[in-house]
Amino acid sequence: MAEPRFRPNVAGILLNKNGAVLLIRRKMARDEHWQLPQGGIDAGETLEQAIRRECREEVGTDNFTVLKVLPDFHRYEWPKGHPRYGYDGQSQTIFILQFQGTDAEIKIDEDEASGWKWYSKDDAIKTIYYRRRPSFERAVKEIPL
Repeated sequence: MAEPRFRPNVAGILLNKNGAVLLIRRKMARDEHWQLPQGGIDAGETLEQAIRRECREEVGTDNFTVLKVLPDFHRYEWPKGHPRYGYDGQSQTIFILQFQGTDAEIKIDEDEASGWKWYSKDDAIKTIYYRRRPSFERAVKEIPL
């Protein structure tokens, strides 16, 4: 049996000035699916270029500084029935980001998301989609004080 192929992916823990975490609600989900801004890495992109593009696409801004990078932090296989794109799952690099702007800058991509909200770290852990919770909880522990 062949080794699983993992699609390179980035996700951003975007923190506001109060230390709250931005979550977005996936539009096409069957249930409450709150997650971090995230997505695949395009050919030729660096990891930072990819997270900046994904944040511009999904939340309308890349007005942040990078606090920390957690390379290849989480690998997971997609559930049965998930579109595959030639891969079996994703290998996710997580960025911890300090948002420098105001809420007025946040404009979600309404094709992908139906809402956004700032959550305390504890509430974000409780709210994020259950399959993403274990890796998110580990990543939150990496947020610089």
